[in-house]
Formats: sequence, C-alpha cells, structure tokens
Amino acid sequence: MGEYKYFSPILASSDAEKSTSKLLFSGMVKFDKDNNVLPDLADKWEVSADGLKYKFYLKNNVKFHDGQKLTADDVVFTVNKIKDPSLKSPLYSAWADVNVSAENDYTVVFDLPRAYGPFIYSCDFGVLPSHISDDQFSKKVVGTGPYKFDNS
Repeated sequence: MGEYKYFSPILASSDAEKSTSKLLFSGMVKFDKDNNVLPDLADKWEVSADGLKYKFYLKNNVKFHDGQKLTADDVVFTVNKIKDPSLKSPLYSAWADVNVSAENDYTVVFDLPRAYGPFIYSCDFGVLPSHISDDQFSKKVVGTGPYKFDNS
C-alpha cells in the first residue's frame, strides 16, 4: 500500500497516509466522485463577494472518537498547527497567509490575503482535537472520521 509514517492528517504525505487519514479524520468539506464539494463537518459556508472571507458553520453535534465535542477552536488549532513552519506540514503553503478565527463555538472564519477561487478545495483537511496534547495524540489517535483507530 505504500510507506506509512504519520497518523496526523496535517503531516500525511504518502498515498497510504492520506487514504488512512480520510478514514480517521473528517474535514469541513469533502468531495464526491465527480469532485463536487459537499458538507462534512460544516453544515454550510458563505464566501464574501470579494472572495476574501470564508465563513463555515460547523455542525453542532459532532464528537471526536473520545466523546469530546468538536468546536471552532479545534479548527483554529488545526490550522495554526498547519501554519507552524517547524512541523513542515505538506499543507503549509496553502495556509501560511490565511488568518483563521472562531466567531463562536460553531463558526470559523478564514480571511485570505487575496481572492483564490479554488480555496474551498483546501478545506478538506482533517481536524485535530485541541484537547489532546501532541504526546497524547502520538499514543491515542482521536479523530471524527467514519473509522476509529484501535491501538489495543
């Protein structure tokens, strides 16, 4: 199937890692077989007329595999991890200049430095739980995807 090094969706780079990541972690959007954008963790989203602001409204009933609720803070946490140059995330270049904020528990806002029509296609990254430390995550992979990691 290929080399496998990372369980984290923000570090996945091989085909095997990306495929597994999609099973363990959900993104704000997903794509159907025809590459149409569909809701996943977000119920809906809005794009400003100038294309510089994307606002995502998260579903308020999503839980991580450990039972904790997913909130906008988890999305902000994940994007800030992606933007950390020391992690060398393969997603870094798409997110380096994007500002992210939580408007409330279930609304995430992305401010882009310039309009970029295909930006929505970058919003399928797997969301990490902000309540789990890096050390804990390496021992207990917790996502919101359709499959749960069992390391027993």
